[in-house]
Amino acid sequence: MKALNYLKSLLKKLYNYTFGHEFIELLLMNLLLIGGLIAGKRGYQIAFLVFIAVVAHKIKRREFLKSFFTYKLFLKFKENSMFLFFAMFNVLMLISLLLVYYDEFSAFVVLFTFRIIFSGENIRIQNYLLNSFIDDLYNWGEAEDLSILYDKDTRKSVERLKSIREDLFNTAKEKMNVDLLRTQLITNVSHDLKTPLTSIINYTDFLSKKDAMDDEAKSYIDVLSKNSTRLKSLIVDLIYASKITGMNVNVEKTS
Repeated sequence: MKALNYLKSLLKKLYNYTFGHEFIELLLMNLLLIGGLIAGKRGYQIAFLVFIAVVAHKIKRREFLKSFFTYKLFLKFKENSMFLFFAMFNVLMLISLLLVYYDEFSAFVVLFTFRIIFSGENIRIQNYLLNSFIDDLYNWGEAEDLSILYDKDTRKSVERLKSIREDLFNTAKEKMNVDLLRTQLITNVSHDLKTPLTSIINYTDFLSKKDAMDDEAKSYIDVLSKNSTRLKSLIVDLIYASKITGMNVNVEKTS
């Protein structure tokens, strides 16, 4: 039973790998390499038959162009000349694969070399795509729509970076809202304090000018006047500080 379950799991993985492969070019090279390594010339023939079946399956499901990496490079060549160079080079490699004589060991060497070249090409492109996306995130801009060129790992990294950017944006927005509410509260409270305080200052000024008052009362009124004026000055400074925090200060040039 365990052996049967293991076999089913293995066949399922092989099916998903073969029919769900991201890049059709890389799948072709892998199939040819595996087939040639296991069964020589007959293995190459079987690999081509499997590849044709995969292509037919993808065409039927309208997914062939989505997995044709070279085609997608041609679509995006205007974004970077590197894409056009790699696309043309891939076409030459695919043509060469059709012309290789698959009855000699040299065919395996050519396939292995092309496999390494294509993998290096893909790594170079994915690094460029990821770095471009990071640069756009750093500048808080919108990245170019190059998502059709992403492989599975790059797509996961981009989604993770998008999530981080969204979290940072929400955190910054929340902090700005809190700062704005705090500034508005300080401004409103300061204005509410300033209005009655102005009346107190006016009354103390009026009382200080009256003659029918003993020296002790005048002393109290004098202290009240000084402290009220000082408190008003502090409130004005507080209002001004809240305006600076809220970037609501008009700067004027004076001579």
